[in-house]
Amino acid sequence: MDIWLDNLQASTGCKIVIITEACKSGTFIEKLLPIGDQQRILISSSSTEDSNYDQNGVLSFSGFFLDQVSQGDSLRNCFFKARKEWETITCSENRNPRSETNWQPEPDPDPNSPPDQPVLLSPADNETNVSLTPVLQTRPFSDPDTGDSHGETRWQISETEGFSEPVLLDIADTESLTELQMEEGELAENTKYFWRVMFIDNRQGSSEWSVPFRFHTLIGSDPETPEPENPDSPTETPDPPSEPDEGMDTNQTGEPGDNQDTGTSEENQTSGDGGGGGCFISALLFF
Repeated sequence: MDIWLDNLQASTGCKIVIITEACKSGTFIEKLLPIGDQQRILISSSSTEDSNYDQNGVLSFSGFFLDQVSQGDSLRNCFFKARKEWETITCSENRNPRSETNWQPEPDPDPNSPPDQPVLLSPADNETNVSLTPVLQTRPFSDPDTGDSHGETRWQISETEGFSEPVLLDIADTESLTELQMEEGELAENTKYFWRVMFIDNRQGSSEWSVPFRFHTLIGSDPETPEPENPDSPTETPDPPSEPDEGMDTNQTGEPGDNQDTGTSEENQTSGDGGGGGCFISALLFF
């Protein structure tokens, strides 16, 4: 069983609660302990001894425990209340407290009120053209019990208003409490979705589901492609270099250059007493 539970939690990441009502059921606890970051709660009706029953099994630890669970209390409180009620029976000779007309369970010294109903924020109800990776947002957590904090949030997304199977998303997250980033590939284009959340406080008290919102994802379009170039459009062509007139004085001496018939570049530099002020002259000859 432990291997099966390990595989289940590894593939789904879900939280598991195991309640065992049997003689010596406490011997299973060590074998079923969670590993790593698994979230697993183990509740046993006995340790290594036999379980106790009354009225041919009508009264039992699990009966008291499930009565408390049905009233919406946390598992921790349900466990201690059930154990206390059962100890009251087993420690009183020939007396069944539930058979007495004036019997009432002791008031809980630390009652836990559930959190207030969550209020959704974004995407707004009936919003359209929503991206495929939106951030789901709610208003802040609130709880009538002073000191209670936000423990986790349960997020659900479905294509049906009643959130019937299959539900696209159903997770309980202890980090994404009022915001949940949708990942690429989780939502489809041009599709209507419904979403809602439930708040859970640090003592496992659960709120009602929020009023569900609906949104519609954007309609897909072809990716933008660059426009083809128009072959008839005018383009700028650089002007060819102008050729010097035949017989151009390239040496600025008043005489045709000495190397006019070579078709090569000529560089002359004058210095010293030759005049010209030490200037540098470069010219390219064309014929």
